[in-house]
Amino acid sequence: MLDALNEIVEDRARFPIEPRYLLKETPNPIKEEAYKGGRNKVKDWSAFKDESRGVLKTVKKHPKVKDVLIGTFKTESWMEPMVTCKKTNKIYRIDSTGTVIYRENCRPAGKQKQTFTPRPTYFYKPMASGIKPNAFVRMHVPPGSDHGAKNQHRSCWVIEAYTNKQRTKLVNIYGFKP
Repeated sequence: MLDALNEIVEDRARFPIEPRYLLKETPNPIKEEAYKGGRNKVKDWSAFKDESRGVLKTVKKHPKVKDVLIGTFKTESWMEPMVTCKKTNKIYRIDSTGTVIYRENCRPAGKQKQTFTPRPTYFYKPMASGIKPNAFVRMHVPPGSDHGAKNQHRSCWVIEAYTNKQRTKLVNIYGFKP
């Protein structure tokens, strides 16, 4: 393959090549989330797709590992607007596979209650200052870890923690006391 690439590079006038052509395409997080059909934290868009946040319900010591705390989170609920859509007989576009896509008329259809509870999380004790019940915590977690088995734990890296949901007093930033 390297020999073929060298031949192409020698004839740059006919085959212009740039280093970016050889790199893997950079993922687009917005497209990835759209294809997945969900968000990490449904109520509050996170800056990173591996970011989660919530208000702690309980914080306990791990029964076997001395430097680890286990935090469980409160369930949050909110009202999400709903819509109903009807297809019309007007063509909107034809996609790359040749499928005809028709326009839709969408109308508001009220609101529906949604709930979300972040999964139980492991906190490394030396980096968990201010991690107490009722604290609001924003953290990096493994990608996709907000979805899955309810009892399955995950580890995290604390971005910031406040004493309450209103975020009045910062008590932890990247694992350090401010």
